[in-house]
Amino acid sequence: MQFLTCSSDAVPCPVELQQWRTVAEVIDPAALGITPELMVKVYGFGFGATFMMFVIGFVVAVAVGLVRKV
Repeated sequence: MQFLTCSSDAVPCPVELQQWRTVAEVIDPAALGITPELMVKVYGFGFGATFMMFVIGFVVAVAVGLVRKV
């Protein structure tokens, strides 16, 4: 997939400055600050939050079950 981009900030973009570029050229992860370390932190946070909600739900279910038995 390619996008039509402008290599200047002029509005409207002059025809001679328009160019077709691929997604990889338009969106550069390194230029956006996306590093492998950041991805590990993001996935780790997501897993931790999901696991924490599971544990809270499990503990509440066990507590409710114990209260009903009494």
